[in-house]
Amino acid sequence: MQQLEGKFVGRKFGTDELVRVLEPIGFAVSGNWNYEGGSFDCALNEERTLWLRLPFTAVNGPFDGEANESVFVQMKRPFVLKHEYRVGTDPDAGVQLFGAVVNQFQAPSNPDASLSPAELHRARAKLDEAENVLGRMS
Repeated sequence: MQQLEGKFVGRKFGTDELVRVLEPIGFAVSGNWNYEGGSFDCALNEERTLWLRLPFTAVNGPFDGEANESVFVQMKRPFVLKHEYRVGTDPDAGVQLFGAVVNQFQAPSNPDASLSPAELHRARAKLDEAENVLGRMS
């Protein structure tokens, strides 16, 4: 994981506004949100192993990523992260009667892999794009 300098750290936005401007450029509310906050995530490669994350904290009530209610959130410092996955059979997998049907995804073998200069550049370019659309809202 590598934190990036962001122009909008500390700024407050309505989540409805963020969804409206960030979704068209590839961001979505991450599935790991909680009522205190969450993040907008954007996959930076086809393999979906390189991610730009725009984290936020709810400031005027609980955030619910599945509700259509807007709350104000305060942006935190953006970061880029990379996951590495095993290719082939997962050696830690066990036979499960019900789990085989439900658990179709393996955990990353390295959830915090190192980043190349090219990957950091790609993340910075996407962050610049996001900051550009956020700047038009102000």
